[in-house]
Amino acid sequence: MTPFRLVILFFVASIIGIALIPKLSVDLNPPEKEPILNISYGVRNASPELVEKLGTSPLEGAFTQLSELKKTTSESNYNAGNIQLRFDKSTDMDYKKFEVAALIRQVFPSLDSKVSYPNVTQSSQKSIQEKKPILTYSINGPFASFEIKKIAEDILVTGLNSLEEIETIEIRGANELYLYVIYDIQKLQSLKFSRSSLENRIRNSFGRNYPGLAMNNSGESMFLEIDRSIADKSALENLLLGRVEGKAIYLKDVATLTLQESAPQSFYRINGNNSVNLTITNRDGVNKVLLAQKIKELMIASEGSLPEGFDVRLEFDDTSFLDKELKKIYKRSGLSILILVVFIFLINRNLKYLLTLFLGIIVNVSLTVIILYLLKVNIHMYSLAGLTISFGLIVDNAIIMIDHLHKHKNRKVFLALLAASLTTIVALLMVFLLPEDDRRNLGEFSVVVAVMLGVSLLVALLFTPAMYDLLFGAKQKAVKRLTLPQLRKRVVAFSRFSRFIGFTAKFRKTFVALLILLFGLPVFYLPSSWEGHEWYNKTVGNSYYQEEIRPYVDKSLGGSFRMFVRGVFEKSSYREAERTRLYVNATLPFGNTLEQMNFIMTEFEVFLKGVEGVDKFVTTVRSGQNARIEITFKEAYETSALPYRLKGKLAMKSTDWSGVRWGIYGVGQGFSTGPGGEGIPSFRAELRGYNYSELEKQSEILAEKLLSHRRIQEVNTNERRGWNEKKTEEYVLRFDQKLLAMAGANQYEVVNALNDLSQHEQPSLFLEVDNDMYGVVVKEKNLIVFQSLTLKIVV
Repeated sequence: MTPFRLVILFFVASIIGIALIPKLSVDLNPPEKEPILNISYGVRNASPELVEKLGTSPLEGAFTQLSELKKTTSESNYNAGNIQLRFDKSTDMDYKKFEVAALIRQVFPSLDSKVSYPNVTQSSQKSIQEKKPILTYSINGPFASFEIKKIAEDILVTGLNSLEEIETIEIRGANELYLYVIYDIQKLQSLKFSRSSLENRIRNSFGRNYPGLAMNNSGESMFLEIDRSIADKSALENLLLGRVEGKAIYLKDVATLTLQESAPQSFYRINGNNSVNLTITNRDGVNKVLLAQKIKELMIASEGSLPEGFDVRLEFDDTSFLDKELKKIYKRSGLSILILVVFIFLINRNLKYLLTLFLGIIVNVSLTVIILYLLKVNIHMYSLAGLTISFGLIVDNAIIMIDHLHKHKNRKVFLALLAASLTTIVALLMVFLLPEDDRRNLGEFSVVVAVMLGVSLLVALLFTPAMYDLLFGAKQKAVKRLTLPQLRKRVVAFSRFSRFIGFTAKFRKTFVALLILLFGLPVFYLPSSWEGHEWYNKTVGNSYYQEEIRPYVDKSLGGSFRMFVRGVFEKSSYREAERTRLYVNATLPFGNTLEQMNFIMTEFEVFLKGVEGVDKFVTTVRSGQNARIEITFKEAYETSALPYRLKGKLAMKSTDWSGVRWGIYGVGQGFSTGPGGEGIPSFRAELRGYNYSELEKQSEILAEKLLSHRRIQEVNTNERRGWNEKKTEEYVLRFDQKLLAMAGANQYEVVNALNDLSQHEQPSLFLEVDNDMYGVVVKEKNLIVFQSLTLKIVV
C-alpha cells in the first residue's frame, strides 16, 4: 500500500474515533462492576416468616436452575423481601437479567396474591437507593403539592422519558392523593360489620378483572376484561354492603368518604425549603456530563408548556464538579502536548518534523478511543490520568522511528521499540494480579496506558514512515553531512563528558556513599526495645541514645526515604476524588415518629442557614429512626478551614440532643456521640439449611444444650445479624383460651377488633375513579394510640 493510501486510511479511522468520543462512559470515579442481580418484592401485611414462605422460598427455588450462579443471598423482612444473585465475573449480565425476568414470569402466577411482582435491578452490592441523583430540580406553583406532582409527571417526566440513559425519575415532597373511607366503629359493630369486610366488599365490587379467554362462534379466542371503574365518589358511597333486618345498608350509612393528601412518609428538603423536587438518576455506564446537558435542554424546552405561575429551578447538579475536573484534565493534557511540541520544535526547528509528530499523537488518541469503546472501558479520573501519562511514551516511539528513518533509511528499530513497549505493557498488566479493591481503581488506568502504547507501535510502524515519506520526499534519501563548526561542537561536548566520567571514576566510592545517604538508610525503623535481647536494649534501646542521639542519627542517615515515610506515607490516606462534603447522620431508638425526627433535623437546618460558605445542604428524613443531612460547600471554601470548623460546631450542637445517636463525618476524624447501643455477641454459632422451621427447632435444641454449661448465662436465637439492625419491641398477647370460650369469643375476633381500632395510613387497595387511580385507606374515625394499659382495656 502506498504511503498516501496509508495516511488516508489512518485519517478515516481517526474521524471514526473522534465521533465515538461522546459515546464513551464518563464518570468521576471508577464504577463498581459486580455481576449481581437484585430481586425485590413486597408482601402485604406479612411477617418475615410469611414473606419467606410466600415469596422468598418459591423464587429461590426457581433461581436454582440458573447457570453460572455462584451465590444466592436473601432477606425476608416485614412486608418485603430481597434476593441477591451473584454470578461469575465472565457472565453476560444482560442475558442473565433477561433469563431471571423470564423465570419470574413463569413463577409469578403460582405465587400468593399478596406478593407483588418482583423488580429486577442490576447493581453492585450497594443499594440502589444509595445512588446519588445527577440533577435535582425544585418545582413551585400555585397549586397543592399533589397537583404540582401530577402536572410535573404529565409534562416534565413525559419529556424526560425519551432519554434512555436515565434510570429513575422521582418526584419527592408531594404527598399522594388518597381516598379515605372513615368509619365509626360503634356503627360498624352495631350492624355486625368489620373493617376487613368493608375492604373485601369494596375490592370485590370495583376495579378491573381479567377472568380469562372466551371462544366466539368463528372459533376466535377473545380476551375478557371486566371494567368496573367508578365515574365519581357517589358510586362508592352507594355501595350496597348488605341487609340487616330487611333494611339495605350502604357504605355511606357507616362511613364518610374524603379525598385528601396522605400523611407524609418521609421528608426531602434542599436548604431547608419544602417544595416538590424532581430528582434524576443516570444509568451505569453513560456519559454523565453529556446526559446532564441533554436533560437541561429538555427541561428548558418543557418549561414553556407548564401552566402560568410555575417555577422550575435547578437546585443541585452533581455533574458540575465532574465537568470542572474534566476541564482541568483536558487543560493539563493540552499543556503537556504543547510543551512536548514546543520542546521538539526548539530542538529540530523543522515544521515538517513537528507536523509528523503532532498528527501521530492525534491518530494515536483517535485509534485508542475506538479500542476503548469496543472494550467498554470507562473514562474517569484514573483512566484520563493514564491518557495524559501516555503522551510522553507515544511521542518517544515516534521520535525514535523518525530519527532512525532520517539516519538509516529503514524501520529495523521497530523490534527495539516493540521489546521496550512490551516490557512496559506487561509490567502494567500486573495490576490485574492485585487484590480486588486496588484493581478497581488501577485496572482501567493500566488498560488505557497499555492500549496507547500498543497503538503507538502501529502508528510508529505504518503511519509515521508514511507521513515522513510524503512530507520529506526525496530529501530523505540524501545523506546528512555535518559542517566543520558542528563537528567542532561535538568534539568539545565529548571531551567535557569524558573528563566528567574520569572525575567520578576517581572518587567513585565517595559518589556511591553520597547517593546512598541521599536516598537514606532505614535506621529510623529500629525499634526502641527488643524483647529477649539485652545487648540491643543496652545499646540502641537505652534511654540516652533514644532521647539524645537518635533524633540526629535518623535525620543524617535517613535521607529522603525518612522524609517520605514520615511526611507523606504515614500521614496519607485514600480518598475518592469528589467534592468536599459533610454528612450528619441521626438515629433514634425504635418507636419514635417521623415528626419527632423531622423536628430535630429542622433545628440543624436553621443553624446551617446562617453559615457563610455553605452551598447546599440536602435533608432526607427516611423514618422516625434514620435521617441525614448532606452538606456541600462553595468552591472558594472547599479547601479552606470552614468544613473542619463547621464539623466541630455541629458536633457541639449535637450534644444538646442527648437521646439521639449522631454520626458526623466527611473531613478529618469522624465524630459520633449518643446513647450506646446493644452490643452484638462476639461468640456465634451459625446453622444453615433449606428448611427454616427445622433450623429454628435445631437452634432451640442447641441453645438448651449451651445453657446447661455453668459459664454460659444467656443464649439468644433471634439475635441481630449486624450493627445496622436495631432491636425493637413488640406487644405479645397471650390468650387464655378458657376465658375466651366462656365469653363466646376466639382469637380471630380479638385480633380483628384490634385491627379495627388501629391506625392505618397506607392504602389497602387501589381504585380507578374518573380515569385516575387512587389509593383507598380504610380507617376508624377516633383512632386509638395503643399503650399497654389501653391494650388491656380493649382486650
